[in-house]
Amino acid sequence: MVLIVLDRLTDQPLIVSVPVRPAVRKAEPAIVIHPRQFGGRRQS
Repeated sequence: MVLIVLDRLTDQPLIVSVPVRPAVRKAEPAIVIHPRQFGGRRQS
């Protein structure tokens, strides 16, 4: 699985390669999105 993430600071697309395992117990633990990047004052 390959994710293309647009970096807000540099406006450059980042290609994030996430290894997909046949049995994933947690809901995609390899993908971490920091709320700070996405205007997040949701968690206060």
